Amino acid sequence: RQHVADPGSVTGVRTTDVPPDAISRPALTEEEVLAVVALARRAEAHFGCPQDIEWAIADRLYLLQSRPITSLAQLPDPDAPVII
Repeated sequence: RQHVADPGSVTGVRTTDVPPDAISRPALTEEEVLAVVALARRAEAHFGCPQDIEWAIADRLYLLQSRPITSLAQLPDPDAPVII
């Protein structure tokens, strides 16, 4: 099932079946995934700590909201340089 815009409805959305050709198709293209990754890394660099971001893709990628992820304080930074 999927939600689609329906301006004529009370809520503005309606639920429909996912078209058969879209069932096995990934929700995002590889290019979109890479754009979201880049956005997350830019938000982290800008704010100085990992961010819980909300985003949307319409005609392009939009950052809707960003806030610090506080639950990661005790975990190692996966992007930290490796010291051998």
